[in-house]
Amino acid sequence: MTAPLFDGWPISRDLWSHLRPMLRPGLVTLEAGSGLSTLLFDAAGCRHTALEHDPRFAAPSPSVVPAKLVGTPRWYDWRPSHRYDLILVDGPPKDRGPRCGILRVLADCVHDDTILVIDDTHRDAERKLADRIAAEFGRPARHYGDDTRGFSILRPARRVRRWAVGVTTAPRPDSTLERTIRSIVDAGWPRLSVFAEPGAPLPATDPDRIRVYRRPKRLGIWQNWITAVADLLAAEPEADALFLLQDDVQLCRDLRAYCEQTLWPDTHRVGLCSPYQPAPYITRKPRRPGWHQQKRGWYLVGALTWILPVETARSLLCRWANFEADRRLDARVGKWCADTGRSVWYHSPSLAEHLGFANSASGDGSRDKLRRAGDFIGPDKSPLPTNH
Repeated sequence: MTAPLFDGWPISRDLWSHLRPMLRPGLVTLEAGSGLSTLLFDAAGCRHTALEHDPRFAAPSPSVVPAKLVGTPRWYDWRPSHRYDLILVDGPPKDRGPRCGILRVLADCVHDDTILVIDDTHRDAERKLADRIAAEFGRPARHYGDDTRGFSILRPARRVRRWAVGVTTAPRPDSTLERTIRSIVDAGWPRLSVFAEPGAPLPATDPDRIRVYRRPKRLGIWQNWITAVADLLAAEPEADALFLLQDDVQLCRDLRAYCEQTLWPDTHRVGLCSPYQPAPYITRKPRRPGWHQQKRGWYLVGALTWILPVETARSLLCRWANFEADRRLDARVGKWCADTGRSVWYHSPSLAEHLGFANSASGDGSRDKLRRAGDFIGPDKSPLPTNH
């Protein structure tokens, strides 16, 4: 590997920490300016194209496309042949002029879900470029870093349309799995997966709608849940969100339609959203109905109905897939979200209720107010506006 690859201007560790969870094998990516980042895209299995005008700084990668700088403002002598899922703008160097030349080809590079990353937005020209792209292409810009090194990420205003839904279940004194499945279907999700620990009752299988994963040995609360995350990502690679439920939940009517109108409550780094709100989260001062952020870290409770962006799900797997644990699923994920700067949102009033007091994954039957909603709107009431 050539020395200039590291002695030049590689992307910052902070930028890479934001990029890495977005990447996956087969993602179609474009990079303006080649370097160490090119090898990182390659290692992630992306279908990558890196434009580079100076061979001294080109990464030793088949992804690099040599291209001269032409025109005013200067830009790479290259035309896109298809559209990209993610674009990193990290070139040309500032001594070759502003990077706004990308605007000559950008309309032919992006689709509705393209994410754009603009490096070096601590500089005025790059910051203005990010803001201009945000205005022209309808992608809110979020700026990071400081006056010495910064970058901006422009994501489309995301809406969840494609779901991967899974229910974890374990042996319990009184099974409520069938009731839970009926509630999920009635709420708008006709297709789902069931992840069953040994000895747990199985649903009356409809292979066109319900996929059943029977665990060959007991995994415990954590491993069954995190393995369910992996199984859902593998089975539904095009999903926008994962909806993971426990086997003793009652949902309100029209929940899917409501979620598709209101997710996500933040434009960046959402850890999870929970339609279920446990009773202790009810505040004395009435709140407006909607998603409210919970900054509880290790003290997060209520993993009954968690909706995860796919980026969060993939990052969880990178960190926790092989971790051996049994209990404290909610606390562990809550702390991880806090440590990684991901926001956690619970809905007020609650749009789901716990059907019993027992823990769905362990059969723990202790009676605890943490396991009740307290303000559930009811199974027959819709959270949608009355004029819907």
